[in-house]
Amino acid sequence: MPSVWPRVRTKTDGAAHEIRRYFREVDADFLAPRAAALVFLVGGLLALAVALVVPELRGERSITLLAGVAAAFGAGALAAPWERLGPQAELVLPVFAFVLFAWGGAVAQGAPVPYLAMLPLPFVFVGITQRPGTSSALAPAAVVALAVADRFAFDATFVSTIVFALPMLVLVGEALAFAHMRRTDAERRVERLLDAVRILARVDDQRRGAQLVASLSAELLGADAVAVLIADRAGSRRLLNRAFFGHPALAESAPLLVDALGTAEFDAHATRFIVDPERVRALAPASACVRAAATVPLPGSGPVPVGVIIAMWTTPRRHLHGSARQAAELLSEEAGRMFRRLRTSAELTHDAATDPLTQLANRRTFARALATMQPGDALVLVDLDNFKQVNDRHGHQVGDETLRLLARHLRDSARQVDCVARYGGEEFAVVLPEAGIAGAQAMLGRVRRSWGAQQPITTFSAGIAGHERGRSPRETLRLADGALYAAKDAGRDCDMLAAESEVEVVLP
Repeated sequence: MPSVWPRVRTKTDGAAHEIRRYFREVDADFLAPRAAALVFLVGGLLALAVALVVPELRGERSITLLAGVAAAFGAGALAAPWERLGPQAELVLPVFAFVLFAWGGAVAQGAPVPYLAMLPLPFVFVGITQRPGTSSALAPAAVVALAVADRFAFDATFVSTIVFALPMLVLVGEALAFAHMRRTDAERRVERLLDAVRILARVDDQRRGAQLVASLSAELLGADAVAVLIADRAGSRRLLNRAFFGHPALAESAPLLVDALGTAEFDAHATRFIVDPERVRALAPASACVRAAATVPLPGSGPVPVGVIIAMWTTPRRHLHGSARQAAELLSEEAGRMFRRLRTSAELTHDAATDPLTQLANRRTFARALATMQPGDALVLVDLDNFKQVNDRHGHQVGDETLRLLARHLRDSARQVDCVARYGGEEFAVVLPEAGIAGAQAMLGRVRRSWGAQQPITTFSAGIAGHERGRSPRETLRLADGALYAAKDAGRDCDMLAAESEVEVVLP
């Protein structure tokens, strides 16, 4: 007959494994009050059993009552909804333990050694479940409980407990509370980091992303203010202030610009804690209100960071906690990845909307701007004169440089809201919102003055058309094109208004 022991052992190991897995997965905040309640329940039941079995204790109603109260309290605490009541409600457990200690000592006419052995349990429970300082606040209650249990005899056992044991128990409780707080803070940081990864992965705007990174950094580092500086372009050493989070009074303390590699105080590759901001050139102007700072680089694709997080504190600090530093560095990795993604996306969008030779808007972008024209807007078409001769005489390289030069003059002379585009070949187009004919003429006047000052190898002609109510943008484009041809026919190197030309316009 085969032995059943291997099967029993297999089932036992499986059950033990399930129990260990359960305790690993269960929340400590969920388990602690129920474990304490179980101690009361089991302790009360054991005391009842002892009172029934031991002849000297049989019939002692006070002991039986004490054990019954402890068991009943444990049963009720075991079923209590501690998650809804909150951590402060759990203080009833150690307070009730002190009441039982006092009662039991009074009934037993003194605090025996087994009873004193139970004294560490309330402080261990408080250290696991409560904030630092709670064990110290409960120490007077423990002293009162010990005094009552000792029937105010103040004997050697009582004095030694108060002088030696109780301070050690309070110290253990506080140490556990600090460790629990640090662990809870670390878990909270991990949760926030996971949330940040999900949020940053969906961000599609650099400024919004920078603001999110600033607020998350302030939370993870516990900083009074955080500034996020981002490079103005790929590979640039100039990091510009893009976001600020914190008290408005500290906004002026955040540097507007940092040279990522040009200052010896700034480490472009590692987190650095700054005890004395006065010695750091970028932070020296804010040293009156900023007493400590930290810089966390946002890694780029090369040796130059894509940006930097600058955290600031208004009170002196000597160091940055390891968990906070690690959380900030993990956030910086995700933030750097996000900014690189946004920059790549912006470059692709820019390339899709830009003429590669002149870096002006391309014809597709111009078509979108043209379609949105409103009454009062103006349209200008510009064409280089005799451009074929420029290419034939000087070569295509000089021709390309001439196109880039005129593009630069057009862009510099236009407003920020104007759409300056390469329309095709040597022809350019400018859409001027709300500028009217006068605004278009003023813009062309600026271009002609700056162009003439360069002593160019050729001239340009221009046609101007104002967009009016009831006219389609395509019709306005045809009018401007007709005016341009009129300028060519008039001898070139001049501007012509659509109203002044006598070109027949064919409507679509």
